[in-house]
Amino acid sequence: YPELIIEFGKGKGIDIDLYDGKSLEVIRESESNIDLLIKTQSHIIVVENKIRSGINGMDEREDIAFSQLDKYYNYIQKEYVEKGDSRKTLFVVLRPDYSKVDLLKYQTTLPPQETYYDLKYSELHEFLQNKITVEPYKSDIYLHEYLLAIKKHSQEHYEDQFEIMTKKFQRVIMKRKQENSK
Repeated sequence: YPELIIEFGKGKGIDIDLYDGKSLEVIRESESNIDLLIKTQSHIIVVENKIRSGINGMDEREDIAFSQLDKYYNYIQKEYVEKGDSRKTLFVVLRPDYSKVDLLKYQTTLPPQETYYDLKYSELHEFLQNKITVEPYKSDIYLHEYLLAIKKHSQEHYEDQFEIMTKKFQRVIMKRKQENSK
């Protein structure tokens, strides 16, 4: 649904013209290992999805800290911008709310005007939750399934891990109580 991407972007103050009537290409996990690369006639959008993962690859190259965010930015610069591609670029990190990654720490080679936009799953979930009450989204089972899948990533802590740790903690307490009662 290109119209959802446009509306969501406008709500965030980002003017995205994805549905320009001429092209929309979505590439997953191929060009330079970018999670999601969206190309239209007017835009190149890099989306890095960070579920259960931090920012990878802090290398030291020529005395510069270099992360995967830098790698993707440099790839777009080399393969598109430096070759005369006039499309606007947008860089996004889509991350769970429970992830506390400081994105600026990993964008060492990017100019300040080109920083990655930090997008939390709760923002996306809330937006889509409001949309599934009307057609054509209401009857789209895949959109409903997607909402279920991202709900757990819209929380301040990862539910599954929290529950596991709570049970372990409770077992330790019970064991200590039993030991002390002997």
